[in-house]
Amino acid sequence: MDFLGAMRFIHSANQFGSKLGLDNIRTLLRYLGNPQDKLQFVHIAGTNGKGSTAAFIASVLTCAGYQTGLYTSPYLYAFGERIRVNGAEISREELVACVARVADAVERMLADGLPHPTEFELVTAAAFCHYADTKCDIVVLEVGLGGRLDATNVIATPLVSVITSISLDHMQYLGDTPAQIAYEKCGIIKPGGTTVCYPRQDAAAMAVIREICEQRGNPLVVPDLHAVHISHCGLDGAVFDYAGYRDVRIGLAGRHQVDNCVTAIAALNVLAGQGWQIGEDALYAGLAATRWSGRLEVLSQAPLVVADGAHNADGIRAMLDAVAEFLRDKPITFVMGMLADKAYEEAVRAVAGVAQEIWFTTVDNPRAASAETLCEAGRQWCEHVHVCPSPKEAVGRAMQSCPPGGAVLAVGSLYMLSDIRDGVRAAHM
Repeated sequence: MDFLGAMRFIHSANQFGSKLGLDNIRTLLRYLGNPQDKLQFVHIAGTNGKGSTAAFIASVLTCAGYQTGLYTSPYLYAFGERIRVNGAEISREELVACVARVADAVERMLADGLPHPTEFELVTAAAFCHYADTKCDIVVLEVGLGGRLDATNVIATPLVSVITSISLDHMQYLGDTPAQIAYEKCGIIKPGGTTVCYPRQDAAAMAVIREICEQRGNPLVVPDLHAVHISHCGLDGAVFDYAGYRDVRIGLAGRHQVDNCVTAIAALNVLAGQGWQIGEDALYAGLAATRWSGRLEVLSQAPLVVADGAHNADGIRAMLDAVAEFLRDKPITFVMGMLADKAYEEAVRAVAGVAQEIWFTTVDNPRAASAETLCEAGRQWCEHVHVCPSPKEAVGRAMQSCPPGGAVLAVGSLYMLSDIRDGVRAAHM
């Protein structure tokens, strides 16, 4: 098996769809010798902010000298982004070796008359193999979808469970209300653990989180927002005080990232209370070094081009709050692509309220809403709308039409951001 063969094997499982449930992943991991049982985890679920929070925690643990795994999804630019150790993406050779072992286990499962695992189950199993092979001291594990029935929830009680911001998304799988969605996310809370919760939580979701923590004997830690004092917040990041920490610097933009960061600090404090050696120097350095692509990410200065993977109501709201704060009085040209199973009409309407011009595009994904469909929605609220099926071409045209002193903001599905970056590079050539 080579790298292309490994990718074909993984993606061929698309035909089996996305199935929530733990039976298949438990069986697959048993055939692999249960590599997850050799590892310790920080487990993270939520609707928004999972990746950023995970990245903050993993960066600090790496700076503290621990062999630290980080598992996230989806990837933006390269598949290896999903499986990292000490910030380094899994190499092609390492990935091929792990996928070959998983493929062998799947072959034995099928020979025994068992069902084929899904794509996410295959990737999760390969990741566990890699983290065990590299003898990770700790793995920061992001849930793929939901929590209770997500393949990552096959692990035993984590060192700490983290619940980030909960809002309405994936409602066809998780429920129609924040409370129902919170119940699914809280599936990662296991008896005997400790839970940390994002501080600006929906009230109904918070009530569910508190109830489940009480039922399962988990102390619940919620950062105190009154202890947060922001001295600087811009597209270059933020500087803030929190509790006993002074002048904490982060390179991720947006006030919501300060909230994600204090959630990460709370989780790290829980680990420190368990005996993990996390000094203040490691904490400051790790937070300052954290980078997370596709979240208010500046791709160009002339013209200013910012990419943000906001694709649900809360994400769009946070993005627009940042626009109001950082791009005040600038004419904004948007490039927008969404998946059809998201609340795209609501997102388009919100963006149209501040847009001078919108270029609608089609994400390279089977679930994409067409540029024409998005444009039809946008035409109701914005006078200057265009259709350009290619995200790469759309951002190039937006950069050309952007007036002096304006900005281009590419928003929507994370799946289009690789093409957006390529389009920005092509425009500067």
